[in-house]
Amino acid sequence: ALVGFLAGRRAGTLWPAAARCIPGHFGVAVRAGALQAPLHAVETGDNARDVRDGMNFKQWTFARRLGASFATLVMLGALIGALGLWQMGRINGMTKLIADEWLPSVKVLAEMRNMANQIRRAEPDLLFAVDAKEKAEIEDTLRQRLVALAEIERRYRPLITSPEEDKLWQEVQRRRDVYLATQETLLKLSRNGEVGQRDAVAYFRGDSRNAFGAYGKAVNDTLELNARGAERARQEAQASYGAGLGLTLALLALAMAAGG
Repeated sequence: ALVGFLAGRRAGTLWPAAARCIPGHFGVAVRAGALQAPLHAVETGDNARDVRDGMNFKQWTFARRLGASFATLVMLGALIGALGLWQMGRINGMTKLIADEWLPSVKVLAEMRNMANQIRRAEPDLLFAVDAKEKAEIEDTLRQRLVALAEIERRYRPLITSPEEDKLWQEVQRRRDVYLATQETLLKLSRNGEVGQRDAVAYFRGDSRNAFGAYGKAVNDTLELNARGAERARQEAQASYGAGLGLTLALLALAMAAGG
């Protein structure tokens, strides 16, 4: 064994030469260990090179690149679809808010304002009526319009959706009651002959006008609240559309870049 060791040292093959000089199984074990150590080192170097190649996109095969691109496109497609559904949901919500709440309120309040104006326009006709029959006909017209006004109010109440709007509606009702009270006074004065006629005209131009102006303002304030709500919902829907469109185009550009 010593001779083999020295011979291996001179030849530059220390372990193989020594192993040949060791008899029996011990020599076989030594030779096996000597062969396995270099092989393990080679395998370790190959694994490290594989890892480095896997992290380097330029070293990928065509099939591997194609698979990665396809997976990226699928992921981006799913992201674009999810984004589109989310934005459509927001736009649909704003559209329903406009169509189901704001615009119906605006429409009914506009009808209410129009009917109040019709009631007010009938009052001077009453004051300048020439006979009792004409006065009775005008009073009957007033009563019919008051019934129509009550029906419009009944249609509006379920459309109230916020505490602010409910507060404005309470003010509308209060101002309406004050105005209708002045109308009753106006009717009584108009029935008192020529003297009552002059008093009725003065009352019409004073307290009655002020009461109707306050009533009309309360209706207008409520209408404007709903109009602002509709406009705000429209702007939010438009902003959602713009943001969704911009992000979708960006993702599409990214998908085209990944596909290329």
